Amino acid sequence: MRYASVESIKTLLIMGSFLVLIVMIPGIGSIAGFIGGLLYIYGLYKWSHAVDGRPFKLAMINFVVSTIGFAVAIGGLTRVNYELGFEFSLFKIIYAFILLLYPFLVVGALLHREVLKCFYRATKVEDFLIAGDLTLYGALLMPLLIGVVISLIARIMEISAYNNMPSKVEVLKERELEINRREFVTFPPVAVIIALVLLHFIVPSYDVKLTQDDVKFLGKIEGDFIDGMIVYDFPCMQNYCIKEVKVDGKTMYSGGTYTFINGKHVVHVTIPKDARHIEVVLDTGEVVSLEIPHS
Repeated sequence: MRYASVESIKTLLIMGSFLVLIVMIPGIGSIAGFIGGLLYIYGLYKWSHAVDGRPFKLAMINFVVSTIGFAVAIGGLTRVNYELGFEFSLFKIIYAFILLLYPFLVVGALLHREVLKCFYRATKVEDFLIAGDLTLYGALLMPLLIGVVISLIARIMEISAYNNMPSKVEVLKERELEINRREFVTFPPVAVIIALVLLHFIVPSYDVKLTQDDVKFLGKIEGDFIDGMIVYDFPCMQNYCIKEVKVDGKTMYSGGTYTFINGKHVVHVTIPKDARHIEVVLDTGEVVSLEIPHS
């Protein structure tokens, strides 16, 4: 049985994990988190040469999964952000982003738990096992506020585990990676289902969606009326962009109400369900016509 000195690696892992922990602090958080991530990966790289290569390999796989997850979440958010941006707060948009990222967070938590299991096998520090379980529980409960709290506790427990590592640990090179395939097959698909269900409830659906040039109409049928909004889908450089709105020749809006969301002029209107024609007059004098289809 061989042992390796890991005192300098231990310092890298503690510092990296701590800086990642403060990533949410405004101003310095993002920079600190980036530096912490680099220190942590470097610590795993040195650990791979001195003790065990599995944690570094798992971390690299996790990095790829996280990158794909952020790309998918950002792409998905562009599809729902338009509707969310005009009915919900910034908080709801962030929550939608978390839901889109949720399955990838679960996969990342499973991978990171395997990393911590590897550390436990080399150090026999049981806090690694506790931190790994909490990491997974936090990810699974991420759609709820308690998930964020549990994930924070998991990180603190992980830092404590690194701090409690002995200066010399057992060398575990040439060991094969052992993962719980059942969890990897079960948890991510369930996370996808949960994310889709919750997105269905928070992303509004419209009965009527019309687009012509830079003007959009989004409406929901409420009894004999359509409750909707007209959006000039281009940032306004002056007080207002929509000067007048007519429905079947009747004026429904003639300026004076400046509602701006995400820099775009929005006019809320309630029109008869059997209305046929919406005419939008812009401040430039351009007239945009929207025909309401009826089956």
